[in-house]
This record gives sequence, structure tokens and C-alpha cells, in this order.
Amino acid sequence: MIGAVGDDQYGEEFYAELSKNGVDTSGVITVPNSQSSICFVMIENDTRDSRRLFALGATAAWRRENFLKAEDLGRGVIPDLCVAQMEVLTEVVEQMIETAGLAGVDFCLNAAPAYPITNQTCHLIHLLVNDSEAAIMSGRDLHEINADTWPEICHEFLYHGVKNVVITLGAKGVYYANAVEEGHCPAYDVNVVDATGAGCVQYERILKRD
Repeated sequence: MIGAVGDDQYGEEFYAELSKNGVDTSGVITVPNSQSSICFVMIENDTRDSRRLFALGATAAWRRENFLKAEDLGRGVIPDLCVAQMEVLTEVVEQMIETAGLAGVDFCLNAAPAYPITNQTCHLIHLLVNDSEAAIMSGRDLHEINADTWPEICHEFLYHGVKNVVITLGAKGVYYANAVEEGHCPAYDVNVVDATGAGCVQYERILKRD
């Protein structure tokens, strides 16, 4: 794992939690005189859906030049798969995608928090978005994301070079598409208490199946 934390309490807690769960933190750096990036999660009372307010902290120290070589994506080792979110500067995400693509490294982008990218989608193997992220990245309003537009959005991303597109839809399940097949997978009927982290678990299962 690669990452950056500030020299604050959150950074210390982050290291401790990762280590406790067996994650190799040797690729996580501490940026002096900075705060760790934090995310405030809000849970809606009626739907139990979650919304997030993200503050860019230590990861803002990264620049394009930090990821010019494939080895930079894996702490000195060229990885088989690189998984990233968009909680860093846009130029950094795009550079990581380009570096991975040119080196033949599979890249999975979990587009959260979402913003449009156009230059490097040809290098994306997996693009994972929820409904609001799909709206932002496809230039639509949220109310336009529905069963009629799920295929359209996926096909637009496929046209621009993405190999596999997954739109997670909460209680409505998942819509997926690639060059071979596409379809809608309904969600299991469960009692939702807190949706925080649900998308990350879902993405992990999708990548394992792949």
C-alpha cells in the first residue's frame, strides 16, 4: 500500500489500524507539518444512505513526478494491479493511470470523490462509480441516472477505452458492462443500518471475481 498521512493524531491512528489489520504500511509516508486527509461521513435518517465531506490533507503533497515510473505505483515494485481513489489532485490520478497503462499494469479507479477525467480513460481496466459519481463523470444531473441511462453511461466509458464499467446503485444493485456482456444485478434484500464502507466491500468482491 502507498499513501500519505500528516504528523497528527489521525496519522498515528491510521498507521496503528492498518498494522493491526495486517496491512504493510512501509509505503505510507508521513508529511511533516501537515494534517491527515479526513472524511466526514453523514448518514441519512430515512434511507441510511451515506454522504461524505472530504478534506484534502497530506495527500496533496503528491505531484505528477512522484508517479512517473511503474515502480512508483508499488513501493519500488511493479504491481500486477493498482487500485486508487480520487482523493488526491486530479493531475496525480491521471499520471498514475497513464503510468500504469504504459507499463501494462491493470488499473482500477474507484472514482470517489468524482470529477471528470478524459485524457487517460483509455488506460483504465476497471472503472467503479456509484450513481452520483456516474452523473459527475458523464456530465449528467443526478436525476438523469436511471435504468434507461445506465447502459448509455457504460457505453460512453467503453467507447473512451475503459475495459470494465461498474455502476453501484445501492438498494437497486449494480449495473455492469464490458465488450462482451452487460447487465443489471439486483441487490439482496437486507436491513440497512449504516452504508458506510459498503461500496469498498462491494468493489473488493468485484475485483476478486475478476
